[in-house]
Amino acid sequence: MYEALETLIKDLPEETKEQARKCRSIEELSKFLADNDIELPEDVLDQVSGGAGCDMHSKEPYCPYCDVMLIPTDKSYRVECSSCHKIITKYQMVWK
Repeated sequence: MYEALETLIKDLPEETKEQARKCRSIEELSKFLADNDIELPEDVLDQVSGGAGCDMHSKEPYCPYCDVMLIPTDKSYRVECSSCHKIITKYQMVWK
């Protein structure tokens, strides 16, 4: 797991920490954190979401909860999913 994520997980409550370490992918961890209302700091998000060198503009964003394609309306990439109605940020989107 990424060093930045491990640093974040280390500071979580023990029960949450154990559950977070069971996540097998960044997408799964992002979904877990969102479901538990845990926000990642921007520097951690940039490291784990491919902020450097990520080619996310050649792919389409999908909701991590229901796998529906998302249509961001502006450059903030913060959008409500038309299916599950959750607010999805660019760091939670799954790019396919």
